[in-house]
Amino acid sequence: MASTIEPPLNFGLVCPGVFRSGCPGRHNLAFLERLGLRTLVRLIDCTYPSAVQEWVDENDVHVISCCMTPNQEPFVGLESTALLAALAVIQQPDLRPLLIHCIRGQQTTGVLVGCLRRRQRWSLTATFEEYRRYAGPTASMLDLQMIELLDTSTQAQPLGTQMPARLHGMSSVSSSQVHSTVDAAAGKLPPGYEDSSGGVVEIERVARDPGGSPGTML
Repeated sequence: MASTIEPPLNFGLVCPGVFRSGCPGRHNLAFLERLGLRTLVRLIDCTYPSAVQEWVDENDVHVISCCMTPNQEPFVGLESTALLAALAVIQQPDLRPLLIHCIRGQQTTGVLVGCLRRRQRWSLTATFEEYRRYAGPTASMLDLQMIELLDTSTQAQPLGTQMPARLHGMSSVSSSQVHSTVDAAAGKLPPGYEDSSGGVVEIERVARDPGGSPGTML
């Protein structure tokens, strides 16, 4: 019997080379293989099931953690610095095709995609409609406010800056360790991956040399 091809929860195409979904499970691997993914952008602190981690290792898929706490009314707000760092990551053409995910692919993923839509000059009406379509009953006014008011012009990451070809093992890079220039030979991250509040953006696995066909930038 042929294996079932099942996409992750709330899977969708964001733009060429960029996909979104909930956290992938072992039953989604056959589908993910068809996408030819080079990068997983993880927005939540989670551990992949063993089958998914094995697939990541075997296929040299980059796992980039830009973890952030979702908006929770009325007092917990999503950190803008972490959001801007994630926005910088998903605009790197050499990391594509990539999959953005949180737990269910709704709120946190929706806020990040909404901020990308603003940079793509979508109207707020269309941006909010897309957010609500994926968020469903979990839709939050705080999320919509974040999408509307975040100043994406403060993003330090130039769209054309490339990520180092290889970072051995796992490294955690804080803002104090990141300089304003890219030094790939020394294994430093490009500007925009740092968290200006002193937080950490983790690069868990960067094991594939850029060489694939990058997604189209919008």
